[in-house]
Amino acid sequence: MCMELEGKRRRRREEGDDEIGGFEKYTKGIGLKLLRKMGYKGGGLGKNEQGIVTPIEAKVRPKNMGMGFNETAPKTRVEDEKKVIGNYDMRGPQFLENLEDADEKLAMPPMPELQHNLRLILDLTQLDIQNMDEDLRIEKETAISLQKHKDELENMAAQQKLQLDNMDKILPLLSGQLNDYSLSLDQQLMCAPYILPILQVALQELQINQKKKIEDHFTWVMSSMLPNYLMVDLMERFFFPKWLHVLYHWLTTNPNFEEIHNWYVGWKGLIPQQLLADEN
Repeated sequence: MCMELEGKRRRRREEGDDEIGGFEKYTKGIGLKLLRKMGYKGGGLGKNEQGIVTPIEAKVRPKNMGMGFNETAPKTRVEDEKKVIGNYDMRGPQFLENLEDADEKLAMPPMPELQHNLRLILDLTQLDIQNMDEDLRIEKETAISLQKHKDELENMAAQQKLQLDNMDKILPLLSGQLNDYSLSLDQQLMCAPYILPILQVALQELQINQKKKIEDHFTWVMSSMLPNYLMVDLMERFFFPKWLHVLYHWLTTNPNFEEIHNWYVGWKGLIPQQLLADEN
């Protein structure tokens, strides 16, 4: 079988020799003779006959076009490079104290730095979970406390509403009774030590001016139930000095007497008749 293949190859070489040197049948065959003298036996050139057998074909280029026209560079296949992921050792620098420990290092589980990193991440995650659990517990306790406080406020509001409703029912009855009630002289004298200082402070804080507005302090003092002689004494000491002072300055500034009359009538209308009837 091998002999047959070798014979076929030899015949092909001879046929190729005839084809390659076929053009020399029109010449004296000097070229092929020279090649045979140099040891050419047919086939490709080179020691191992690795050269081409078919001549290079000529390519026609357009006019004024240089070499390499309409040729593309051969595309080389570039394999996708795999991204290298670094494995950081978070244990810190490591070193061998002696070579005897090298075998022990080899006997350790593979990739100890990765296992250490995973344990570290696991511990940090566990710590975060514990912190979140603690925060959640505090939030729940706060919510329970706020709910309890809310219930207490609702109960307090309900009680106050009930008290206000009762006051709305009682106040008209008390007001009607007070309108028809008058204190005796003994009762007035008994209340005087407690009421008199309060009325005195109210008259001292009373602001009197040229405006028509009259403060509530005066109305409140006039509605008291003190004996007339005590009220007259309060008015003479704390009210009329300020009132006359304002009236005097007003009269010295070329005023409108109609306004002064209205102002005077307004103040006079607030004084009870029993005080106006007093000779003082």
